[in-house]
Amino acid sequence: MSQDRVGIFVDQSNINASGGFTMDYTVLRDFALRGGSRAVHMNVYTSLDPVRLEKDPALAGRVQGYHSAIKALGYNITVKLAKHFDEGDRVVVKSNVDMEIAVDVLEGAGRLDRVVILTGDGDFAPLIKAARRQGVRVEVIAVDSCSADLREAADAVFNAWLIPDLLPPQSAVDKKCALWGQPGSRVRGTVDNIDNENKTITIRYIKPWTNANEMALLAPVAPMCQGVAICDLAEISRSDHGVLRGAIVEFTLQGLFDDIGAATDVVMHRFSTRSGWYRA
Repeated sequence: MSQDRVGIFVDQSNINASGGFTMDYTVLRDFALRGGSRAVHMNVYTSLDPVRLEKDPALAGRVQGYHSAIKALGYNITVKLAKHFDEGDRVVVKSNVDMEIAVDVLEGAGRLDRVVILTGDGDFAPLIKAARRQGVRVEVIAVDSCSADLREAADAVFNAWLIPDLLPPQSAVDKKCALWGQPGSRVRGTVDNIDNENKTITIRYIKPWTNANEMALLAPVAPMCQGVAICDLAEISRSDHGVLRGAIVEFTLQGLFDDIGAATDVVMHRFSTRSGWYRA
């Protein structure tokens, strides 16, 4: 059982802007602390525009409720208020939390074994390298945008769409579907192989980490931590066949046998790009 000391640092503005607004912070905590690790820091950083909030009390109420729910899970929230600058014929709004995140990560690195940082911003690549030089393992979780510099700097990079239940199904056939990885559940995975002769595709997905082999807890994308689903090629629109390899698909998992199931109701979710990440 791992006894890693873990720090979770969420660049919320970046994550929300890139498709992660509906992220489940309970799942994030459990994923980061998989294997019995212990949370030392659970920090969320966000920037807010006070002028906009003052003009829209309903929005201010929703933001307050959103943050209260996150705090109730044990997270600390750092809020930085945006500043407005008059630049002649336009007003520029500026705010980011990069410095606050960097200071907290570097100050805490000596007490941590692992840092989990949620962002796709390449400006954090030097920070990640600095933390690793102090002997800390750094994992990045990103959604629809992740800098190549960031991916190169980190020990491991996870796409949030592929982490079990971190983001809700985007095309649920049944809103009351089973839990991720169980028959009847909506699951997302990547297309691993296309068999044109048998007209099938093979999809790999991350199994719930509670079932993962203890040796692979730090690498849940390793084969021993992945399930496999087979899908008829006819499930996929012919127009998508050319961009299918490596794509993220969402599907209903059926009929598990020795961790191999069938994929039905398959929907193309994100396409693989030459940069090594994904696009809608």
